[in-house]
Amino acid sequence: MANVALRVPSVMLLDLLYKWDVGHFAEQIRARNEEMLIKYKYVLWNAYYLGHLLSAFVLMLPVQHLVKLYLYLLTASLLYMGHQTCRNYVLKELESGYDGAVYLDLVALQRFVSALTAQLLVLCLSSFFMRPKPFWLFSAHLVPLLARLCMVPLTALLILNKLTIIFTSLEVLYFLLCNMFVPYNLAKSAYREIVQESELYGVLGLGTILWNQFAVPALFTTFWLVLFVTETYFYLSSHNQQGASQEGLVFAFLTR
Repeated sequence: MANVALRVPSVMLLDLLYKWDVGHFAEQIRARNEEMLIKYKYVLWNAYYLGHLLSAFVLMLPVQHLVKLYLYLLTASLLYMGHQTCRNYVLKELESGYDGAVYLDLVALQRFVSALTAQLLVLCLSSFFMRPKPFWLFSAHLVPLLARLCMVPLTALLILNKLTIIFTSLEVLYFLLCNMFVPYNLAKSAYREIVQESELYGVLGLGTILWNQFAVPALFTTFWLVLFVTETYFYLSSHNQQGASQEGLVFAFLTR
């Protein structure tokens, strides 16, 4: 089940890239001069092909590496949410103008408790997903809240928030640099395994092994089901009247 569910997003992304008319989109780009327009089109087409390459690479990953990849992406999203929550809290504190002790003002205490609860939840989830790494690696966004508890001036909280964002960004950059050769090693290992399997079982046997390993029938059945449900939902959501929605539902079942 996980082997199929974790690969569906890659197939969905490949389908979106296939349907995207990048040439028409490139023609609509407006630039100050012809040279900038050529650069924009060059970047756009390279991003288009890179998206295909990355989606295909993720689609072919073993299940254990897919799980790790999704955990990394989920942790990065949680850290981003944690910093955004902290920034919103700091901006609200600056807007209120109250720089006294948090526990002496009920409204300030409510804001602090709400932000602290969200930050602790982010910390716990990030530590759980990235275990056994130490939890303090994911706790930078707590610094402005602790500073507020210690009655640090409000203007300094915004500076602390920016510093914590820089610290987390450096952590992510360090992680990416340490793992920059992982895709190459995986591709090299996969190529070596494909060569060995083809020598043992032949091309037809290799195709059968890959067909069963990636559960191709179940994968594309799930993909088409998700695609059908998604397109039907967006089609029906564009009709406000009940009669039009019923007609749209019949039309969707007949044409999808």
